[in-house]
Amino acid sequence: MVKKKKITNADLDKVLRAFGYEVRKSRAHLIYQHPNGRQTVVLPMARPTDLAYPTHVTIVETALSDDGIASREDFWFYLENGKLPSELISKGDRLIWTIPRTGVKVEVIAAAGEKDGMVVIKQRGTFSPCPVEQLKKVQ
Repeated sequence: MVKKKKITNADLDKVLRAFGYEVRKSRAHLIYQHPNGRQTVVLPMARPTDLAYPTHVTIVETALSDDGIASREDFWFYLENGKLPSELISKGDRLIWTIPRTGVKVEVIAAAGEKDGMVVIKQRGTFSPCPVEQLKKVQ
């Protein structure tokens, strides 16, 4: 996996929250704890748009891994894709497709996994490429 080169403080906050960490603020720090974890991640209060220090990136990556919350690969996957691996659409997933303009919802099957923001769907024997934004997994 190619590691994202520029990681902001906002990126670290998003990844921690995506994996279930809760945050509280002190005067100069953000303190993250997971309800099922043992690790506490303490990061300095900083502008969200500033680049994160490499040390802080490593701290978050290590805490997720050592706590058993997510693997290092899942951490980098989220930073690259903005999604958890479980949120990606895979071949065979049952989906609800919201047809643009009409808003009609149709049940379809993923004929291929998600790639580059697109999924090939199958509906009544017909295959069509479809943007991920128009699809939702059936629970």
